[in-house]
Amino acid sequence: MVKKFYNSQCKPEVNARIMRLIELLVCKYRSNLPNGWRTIIKFQRNGEEKPYYHLDLQSNKGGGEYALLKMQMLELFPEIALTGNSTPVELREMITSLEGRGLAPHDALKAPRKSLEVCCDATDLSEVYWEKLAKYGLTHWHGGIRTPYDILVTEHQPATKDNPNPTQDVIDKRGEIRIAFSGAKEWQDVFFALKIFQGIQVILNELWSADQIWYNLRGLNDDPIASFWLTNLKIEEAPLGW
Repeated sequence: MVKKFYNSQCKPEVNARIMRLIELLVCKYRSNLPNGWRTIIKFQRNGEEKPYYHLDLQSNKGGGEYALLKMQMLELFPEIALTGNSTPVELREMITSLEGRGLAPHDALKAPRKSLEVCCDATDLSEVYWEKLAKYGLTHWHGGIRTPYDILVTEHQPATKDNPNPTQDVIDKRGEIRIAFSGAKEWQDVFFALKIFQGIQVILNELWSADQIWYNLRGLNDDPIASFWLTNLKIEEAPLGW
């Protein structure tokens, strides 16, 4: 696999374990990824502009061209838990939001927005229009997920000459993990994204052993595909480990 981008404030062990996890996963299911794959993972704290962990990996043969688009949609619309389940009404509202924020020229997406008015499902929209929407960060493909987290960090201050009594405190830190995966069939991309997330849960539990982490899975559970994999992979909000 090839590193396309990497930046981290975490200890090297975190990234090493995540890369091993991904390598193991894509090797195990390589028959489902005949044309290659790409995954992007970001950890970001609430109130901070940039992620404190950002990994972008791609297979040696390339592929997974929708991973970046899925991540872009998650970042443009922080209210969505995942890509692929937005209704035509929600997509029209997103187009209006992009125009209102100056991220799309006014009326540049007038035609696809008009066409969405008569669509029963987002996939009813023509691929020509989806190609146009993709230029502004919108997609109907599953495979991008967002998981908010709440970490209770136990901090320890050892005894010093000035303060002979060691102290401990518990600090609440919140943020989210975003994962985008592309390269398999759409429902399989959700499996890969959630399987990576499940592995990250185990890794952080082991390496951040003094902290308690809770993950908000409610938004993902509202989607039938994501809910299926959450149930069958036995992914929990506050796991103790596999």
